[in-house]
Amino acid sequence: MGKGSWKRPRSISREEEDLRWAYAQGNMTYAYFRRRYADLKRAGLIRRSGRVLK
Repeated sequence: MGKGSWKRPRSISREEEDLRWAYAQGNMTYAYFRRRYADLKRAGLIRRSGRVLK
């Protein structure tokens, strides 16, 4: 195995990653992105290195 063959641990949740990916692909407006982001934050699904953001 080479030096770069190990996967990095996740720094964000899969839900946040999916939301950001959809926004980056142009599948939603900024206002809708912010609303969904706030919903995920309220649900405790927005994390940074395992810590839940308030």
